[in-house]
Amino acid sequence: MKQEFLIIHTQWVRMSKKKGTDKMIVNVSEAKAKLSKLIDMAYQGEEVIIAKNNLPLVKLVAHKMKSKRKLGQMKGQIIIPDDFLEEDEEVNVMFYGEEE
Repeated sequence: MKQEFLIIHTQWVRMSKKKGTDKMIVNVSEAKAKLSKLIDMAYQGEEVIIAKNNLPLVKLVAHKMKSKRKLGQMKGQIIIPDDFLEEDEEVNVMFYGEEE
């Protein structure tokens, strides 16, 4: 297992590399200051863990897009009446009240 060390504001943060994945543990205060860099690292595939008082809390990972929605999945299951866009007098009375 190959290990590297990174100096961040005179604190040593251990970075370990296992089977091609990178792992970095950073405390919350440092994560606030270096969020943009940490996001870039997570986007590149590195594992970034944010800790508080040196206890791991959360893992920063890149968002993976779900597959695009497929249009027409309900085709043939929904019937839209021909008069769908026509005004309904009862509905107009509920919204606008009686004409005087």
